[in-house]
Amino acid sequence: MKNVLVVFGGVSVEHDISIITGLGVLNNISKEYNAVGVYIDKQNNWWTGESLKEISTFQPFSTKKLKKCMLLPSGELLINTIRKKRLFIYSVVNCMHGHNGEDGALSGLLQMYKIPHTSASALCGSVCMDKTITKQILSYNKIKVVDYISIDKVDYNLNTSGYLKQVEKKIGFPCIVKPNSLGSSIGVNVANNTQDFCKCLDISFSFDQNVLIEKYLQDAKELNIAAFKDENKIVLSNIEEVCVNKLYEFNDKYKSKSTKRIVPAKIENELEKIISNTATKIYNILKCSGVVRFDFLYSQDVLYLNEVNTTPGSLACYLFKNPKIKYNSLITKLIENSVLNYNNQSTFKCVFESDVLLGLTKDSFKMSK
Repeated sequence: MKNVLVVFGGVSVEHDISIITGLGVLNNISKEYNAVGVYIDKQNNWWTGESLKEISTFQPFSTKKLKKCMLLPSGELLINTIRKKRLFIYSVVNCMHGHNGEDGALSGLLQMYKIPHTSASALCGSVCMDKTITKQILSYNKIKVVDYISIDKVDYNLNTSGYLKQVEKKIGFPCIVKPNSLGSSIGVNVANNTQDFCKCLDISFSFDQNVLIEKYLQDAKELNIAAFKDENKIVLSNIEEVCVNKLYEFNDKYKSKSTKRIVPAKIENELEKIISNTATKIYNILKCSGVVRFDFLYSQDVLYLNEVNTTPGSLACYLFKNPKIKYNSLITKLIENSVLNYNNQSTFKCVFESDVLLGLTKDSFKMSK
C-alpha cells in the first residue's frame, strides 16, 4: 500500500488551525493509501501514531501513544521504535499553515529528499507568503491590488515621522495594518487615526519584521475562489462570498457562528468570469501547484486581489461543489498529481560531469594579498 504522510502542526502562529486541516485530511483520505499522520509540535518535535487522527489527542496534546519520527534523505520516514521502523514515502500532503509549512520551507526539504508533495514549490510558497512581494509581482502583471505601503521595523524606528506622513498621504485612515507574512488574520487590525495606527503597528511588529499597510475598502465584498491543477488542466472551485460587516478577523473565520458564507456567491456572470480568469492567470504567473485559494475584494466595480493562500484551511474542500468534488477525491487528485509532477521533474538532468577539479592543488585556493 502507498504510504502517504499527512504533515501538520509546526512552529507557527497558525499551529492550531493546521491541526484542524490535518485531522480533516487524515479522516477523509481514501482507503487506497496508508495515511500516516506526522504532527510537528510547538517545540519542533516530530511525532507519529494512530492517535493523531483523534482530536482528543490535542485536548491537551499528549504523547502517550505516539512515537518520535524523522525524515530521511532516502525518502523514508524513520519511526523511533525498538527496531527503528522505516516507511518509504509515496507522497506528502502538506497541511502546515504559515511559517515552515506554507512559506516553502517544508517544500524545500521534501525537494532535497526527493519526496513528492502536494504543496506549492519552495519558490511559490515563499513568494506568496510575502504579501509585499506578491503584490509587486501581480501589479507588474496588471493584476489590481489595494494601495499599500510596506514598512520594515528597523527603518520605521529610524524614521517614524516620515513613515507616518507617508501613510497619511498615500493610504489615509481608516487603514488596515497586518503582518507581512502571516495568515488567518492574526495580528490584523484597523487603524482609524494616528494613535490607533501606532498601537496596531506595535501589534503587527510583534509578529513580523515587516508590516503591510493597506487602504481599508469598507464597502468591499470578500470573494474567494480555489484552484488546483489536475494534470495539465486548472480546475476552479465555486466562488464564495464571506458576509461580515467589519474586518474579517480570526474569530470570524474559526469560531463565530454568525459569519455567513454563500457558496456559490450570488454575483453576476460577468464578475464570475473575471474572477475565474484572474485566478487562472495568477495561478500560472506564480507557478502554483496543489490547491490554492485566491481571496479577492470587490469595491466600486473594481476587483482587487487581496491574498494568495498556498495551503488553504481544509484545503478549500468546501468550495468544490459544482462540479462536485468530494473531499477524498480532492485529496486523491492532489496526491496523484504530486507524484506526476515529481516524475516529470525527474526527467531533467540535475548532475553535470566535468573535469574542472582535475589538476587543482592546495595552492590553487590561496588568495593573493
